[in-house]
Amino acid sequence: MTTPPEGYPPYQGAPGQTGPQETQPAQPPQYQPYQPQSTPPPYQPQPYPQGPQYAPPPGYAAPQYGPPQYGAQYAPQYAPTPQQQQAAQRQSSRGGRAGWVACGVIAVILLVLCGGLGVGAYFIGSHLVGSATDSVEIISTVTQFCAAEQGQSYSQAYTYFSNNLQKQISAATFEKDSQQLDSSKGVVNTCQQQNNASPQVNGSSATQAMEVVRNNAATGNLHLVKQGNSWLIDSIDSSLTLM
Repeated sequence: MTTPPEGYPPYQGAPGQTGPQETQPAQPPQYQPYQPQSTPPPYQPQPYPQGPQYAPPPGYAAPQYGPPQYGAQYAPQYAPTPQQQQAAQRQSSRGGRAGWVACGVIAVILLVLCGGLGVGAYFIGSHLVGSATDSVEIISTVTQFCAAEQGQSYSQAYTYFSNNLQKQISAATFEKDSQQLDSSKGVVNTCQQQNNASPQVNGSSATQAMEVVRNNAATGNLHLVKQGNSWLIDSIDSSLTLM
């Protein structure tokens, strides 16, 4: 019997026991080793009986299946029937005719526009060319008239008058009046376009700004008309002191 430590009461155990008994460790359970079952024979699929074979109808083409396209809906492709082919040909023919009609309309519009532009350009060009030609002829008439005035060749200057102006004054009267102006106001020293101004043409009439210098300078206009193919002086402003 084991004596308890100091301060502890004596052990009160079961009858017939004089002290604590040492406990034997439990033994682990004993298992039988695993015995694998015998492997069953592999499964042999039985072939299904073959049904009757049917030939496809005329004109039928078996659909061609490819790998699935993810994200797109699959639509099987079938060969068009003769009716569908005829409808497509009719639609294509109508579309072709409509395209030709549209092209024809566009071509006509372009021709009209180009023709209008061409006619407009012709008239504008003709007007510009005509105006330029008229200006040259007017300046030529004025220059020759001034040369005759400065040279006191009044009979020559008279030839640049229009029929209308010649009806208003005779050549002899014009020469006499010009000589009197030379005596009273001085001979013509300068006769020219004022500041190189271009003539103002309006159809068959024109105006040319002029500068004339005798003893004093004077300004005014020569008025011209187109007579036949020539530009002639129809009237002279009195401020120019030329008649």
